[in-house]
Amino acid sequence: MPSLRNTQDLFLKGILGHRSILNNLIYPERFAVYSDGYVARLHRALKETYVACENLLSEDLFLKLAKSYIQDHPSNSYNLNRYGEVFPKFLKDSNVTKSKPWLTDLANLEWLISESFHAHVDCQLDLPLGEYLKVKWTQLYLSLNDSCVLLESEWPVHAIWKLAKQNEIHQAHEPKKIFLFIYRIGDEVIFNPISKNQHAFLHLVHMHHSLETCLEQCPDLNESEITNLFQLLSKHQLVESIELVK
Repeated sequence: MPSLRNTQDLFLKGILGHRSILNNLIYPERFAVYSDGYVARLHRALKETYVACENLLSEDLFLKLAKSYIQDHPSNSYNLNRYGEVFPKFLKDSNVTKSKPWLTDLANLEWLISESFHAHVDCQLDLPLGEYLKVKWTQLYLSLNDSCVLLESEWPVHAIWKLAKQNEIHQAHEPKKIFLFIYRIGDEVIFNPISKNQHAFLHLVHMHHSLETCLEQCPDLNESEITNLFQLLSKHQLVESIELVK
């Protein structure tokens, strides 16, 4: 008698459409109802996250890639919004990136947009950020809300994303190093191009270093860059909590 784990493994393989399993069933067409529905739901989840990628690949090619991805990466969460996290790496390892070398970074951007959109945001500040920065501001630790993420790319993926979302398909794109700060305002995800220095500073903030340490490790960050950054964080209430260095 097969163990529970073996039975579960066989059931999952059947759901994923493995012919060797389906052929041994008495009523494979009944099982196919579950199999087809499972794949369809995961394909839909990928479509909703990777809209620009599908537009650039064509619906048929995206479906083919999605089915292959689903075979190797079954869902392990009840929340379909969490499905597809390693799809960018899957694309990187596929042949499609040979003609579209920017596709992996575009997929990374779309995943981060999805993460930012679904992130829980909770601002716990009692005062506006500017009030905290008036006194001993270098001795503060800032915690940004969970919608805030960073992306570094060798391609102008923010421009490619906008074109693809509008179904303006351009296959040729020139490499261009960019840094993006991604965050959510209400129900809208924003991605702002920022400088290399600002990206490095925000990365250190995210790693929970004090502002003093962040500034020390970003000696090229000029006054204008830091001012613009703090104005952005304050305006959109992106700082969730503040701690004083002990």
